Amino acid sequence: MKLNKILFCAAMTSILPLQHAFSAPVNSVEVQVIDTNGGTSQLLLQKMSGSMQVVADQLFIDKDTAMIAAAGEDYARLLTEIGDRVFTGYELTDVKLDVGETTQVKLYARPWNKVIEKPLIDLQFSGVEPQTAALLEQRIPALHAQLEQAISGASVDAGDWAGGVLRKLVRSEVQAQLPEFKPAVDVLQEDGRTVVQVVIYPVGQLVRNIRYELRSEAIPNVLLMKLKYKYAGECDKLRGLPVAYVQRHRQELEQQLLEKLMTEPEVKNYQLRPEVKITPGADMGVIIMIESDDYKIWFEGYGDIGRNKENLSGKAHL
Repeated sequence: MKLNKILFCAAMTSILPLQHAFSAPVNSVEVQVIDTNGGTSQLLLQKMSGSMQVVADQLFIDKDTAMIAAAGEDYARLLTEIGDRVFTGYELTDVKLDVGETTQVKLYARPWNKVIEKPLIDLQFSGVEPQTAALLEQRIPALHAQLEQAISGASVDAGDWAGGVLRKLVRSEVQAQLPEFKPAVDVLQEDGRTVVQVVIYPVGQLVRNIRYELRSEAIPNVLLMKLKYKYAGECDKLRGLPVAYVQRHRQELEQQLLEKLMTEPEVKNYQLRPEVKITPGADMGVIIMIESDDYKIWFEGYGDIGRNKENLSGKAHL
């Protein structure tokens, strides 16, 4: 009899903690939305999960776990009704609750109709020259692929709320790489195709005018006229950039111009030494000096207005 009492007490001791844990209040909730088609990106699924996280917290936090378990079907039905309203473009097919102090909620969803295939990513830079826009795009090389991956496989009807996710993605990337610019993002349907239109535009004080000069103290400037006109066009491509961007990348912009100059036949053939200096500002200065360690050429001319004949003479120095 005494042994039986000991075994009974031991059994009750092991059962009571389990009963206490099962009837404890919910401390936290983990929500996961799963696309049964498997096409929706994790980025969009995280957005869907976050939307339902608020609802699940209100439903379950501090509620008794035993009560939730007993009414599990009612909670699942309620979550399904809410999810169908929140997730435009999707319907919930099932809800699974794993009740405990950390309650797990799994919501299984599928797109209503068609899904997005091969979206068109239309990335544009506003207010800058096309070649400058191409250089700016090189600073955000992963953005095109990130947008395509984020929206591919999602429901075609999910464009409105998916646009918010894409805007956040683009803002984060632009802020990190091009803080002197701001983006605008729209998700459109054109001719049966999903188009993600991204327009990135400069903000703040802009380069409005460029004071450009190309000259040399070693070579007659008349011999550099071709280069002078060509690089006037190159410098003009900087018009429209934010002054802050030019200040931050001044050395890089100078180096780009210098590298182009070094490929010019005149510079290579005669071992000329170009130098570039940019002075950032709304009225920006660009000075290109062409010097030489091997040559110094100049011309001199004389005139005598008192003579009727042979009144001009000159000298050339090499």
